[in-house]
Amino acid sequence: MNPQGNAATEVARKIAGATEPKSADPSTIRGAYASDTYALADSNGRPVRNIVHVSENAELSEKELAVWFSYDELFDYTRADERQMYG
Repeated sequence: MNPQGNAATEVARKIAGATEPKSADPSTIRGAYASDTYALADSNGRPVRNIVHVSENAELSEKELAVWFSYDELFDYTRADERQMYG
């Protein structure tokens, strides 16, 4: 399964926000719903607690999908507005 759409990875990364939740714009997913910091994570000897993950690119997303999901958990769909927008 491939990420699809015009600049899908770049758009998803903008919506997710900066990797460090503290630095993320409040209008992003991380900015609105997460508040961890690199400093706090380091002082507690753990990774940053993050609410969302976005792959760096389409090739890496293929590898990451295989780590987290089985093939049966992935599916393709057509949004209702796609038929109107793209025919």
